Amino acid sequence: MLKGLFYIILALILIGIFSEPKDEIQNNQAVPQTPSKVQSSPSTSVETPKLNSKWYEGGNLHKTSVGEWRTATYENQLATTADWSISRPQIEAKVRISGIDALKPFAVELLTCINEAAGGQGYEKMAVAELAASCMLLMKW
Repeated sequence: MLKGLFYIILALILIGIFSEPKDEIQNNQAVPQTPSKVQSSPSTSVETPKLNSKWYEGGNLHKTSVGEWRTATYENQLATTADWSISRPQIEAKVRISGIDALKPFAVELLTCINEAAGGQGYEKMAVAELAASCMLLMKW
């Protein structure tokens, strides 16, 4: 019980780390994100990645709910998980050494974990960043 509570509290603390996207790494240089906005509902604005963008660019689901995550495109989810993955120092180091393609397996693994965790009923209003932080803890990133 205490161990579970510890992970929940730690996940909430880590939300601040994952709520803002980092500049992405490409060939050891920062590449700013430039997504275009699309109105998804009267109360929520979710951006979608530009067409012909790279797989790791344009993710904008960092501050969305699980319900919004579920309706987003796979490409947007993947780009968002790439941002979260590159925020981990050990993953960033691998990307700097091996190139941007080294990031994709981590982003896919995190996306899979989030989708599995978000699959249940009643999570629609939960922040997806909380699930991302929990997944990263479970995967010992």
